[in-house]
Amino acid sequence: EITRSPESKAAFQRELKAMLRYLAPYASVVVWVLFNEGWGQSNTQETVDLVKRMDGQRLVNAVSGWNDLGALGHFIDIHNYEDNSSIFGPLPQSFSSYAAWGYDVSGRVP
Repeated sequence: EITRSPESKAAFQRELKAMLRYLAPYASVVVWVLFNEGWGQSNTQETVDLVKRMDGQRLVNAVSGWNDLGALGHFIDIHNYEDNSSIFGPLPQSFSSYAAWGYDVSGRVP
């Protein structure tokens, strides 16, 4: 985790709360992903607790990819790239990071 200054932490939490309030009415939002592959990851437990308090109806994925600090969210997901560039080495493939999956609609996909 990175260490944020008090100002950075306050700005992050303010923007996170605003995003949660803004997106709350949308049924298409089914899971909150708080950090991706460690980018900007800080105060993970506190952030998970905040999101769960603000929206107890949706799932929380605390850390997508790696740098998972334990079972903080409702589930974990691990990114593994075909070239095994994951810091963990060879791992089972996760759909969350596999860009080749899709549904081809004839005439709509170039």
